[in-house]
Amino acid sequence: MHSSMNKILKNTIPLFSLVFFIWLAINRTDGFKSNLITRFDKVDDTYKIDVEKNLAETKEILSQDF
Repeated sequence: MHSSMNKILKNTIPLFSLVFFIWLAINRTDGFKSNLITRFDKVDDTYKIDVEKNLAETKEILSQDF
C-alpha cells in the first residue's frame, strides 16, 4: 500500500505543480490586461474632460455679443 501511494504521489505532484504554475501565469496576465484596460480608461476620461471643457468654452464664446 505504501509503495503504491508513493508512486501516485510521484506521478501527481509534477502535474499539480504544472497546473499551479499555469494558474499563476494566467492570474498575472489577467492583472496585466486589467492594468492596460484601466490605463485606456484613464486616457478616455482625460479626453472626455477636455471635450467638456472645450464645449463650455465654445458656448461661452458663442454666447458673447460681437
